[in-house]
Amino acid sequence: MGLLVVWGIIGIILCGIAYMVHNKKMYDFVSGYNTSSEEEKQEYKNNGYLVYIGRFLWGMAIIWLIGFLFIALKVPYALEIQVAIFLFYTLGGTIYGSKYSPVKKKKRNYIFSISLTVIILVFVGGLFFVGMRPTEVTIDEKTISFSGMYSYELKWENIQSAEVIESLPDNIWRTNGFGTSTRALGHFSSEELGKGRMYVYIEDAPYILLNTDEGFLILNSKDEQETLQWYNLINERIIE
Repeated sequence: MGLLVVWGIIGIILCGIAYMVHNKKMYDFVSGYNTSSEEEKQEYKNNGYLVYIGRFLWGMAIIWLIGFLFIALKVPYALEIQVAIFLFYTLGGTIYGSKYSPVKKKKRNYIFSISLTVIILVFVGGLFFVGMRPTEVTIDEKTISFSGMYSYELKWENIQSAEVIESLPDNIWRTNGFGTSTRALGHFSSEELGKGRMYVYIEDAPYILLNTDEGFLILNSKDEQETLQWYNLINERIIE
């Protein structure tokens, strides 16, 4: 399923939840409300929390849909900017919303919100750190292997052809992988090539395109000379 389709489905779900909570007053969708005592539920209604959470959910939905639009228009860095804004809005809004908690739960909810924020930021930061680390490419007598995130081994007998390309195919999208405006790792699909894998530094042409029994595979190094050296080794092996 393409990135835009997934983004659109999530946007529709967020709009649906926001509409049910804010417009239809279906507060059972609000986390913790359904398990609160009647006294706490009344306090939520009186202190403005339910109105706040409804507007907050609509804010999440609008930010997500604006991001969807910019991603569809292929605006540079749209994905990274959208995720960053959405993340900080969501976490900041969650912490701010803790002030509406019943007196008995306010301190606990503040601690929980701040702890959750730290955990998510560490997780996202760790994910980007791992994803941006160089992929080690090893070419030996049996395989071409890729270490790190989305590690993979490609056997020589599965390679049909190899060529050097100066630009990446148009209309290519991530299906199960890591992708930013400068890095692409894992599983991708292309209207032109079908399904395949990428281990690519997007801004560092050229690239090596391999046609294999399992789909396409595109790789390169940040160093142009190293990329060409890999191609020569691969091409010699295929000709043999």
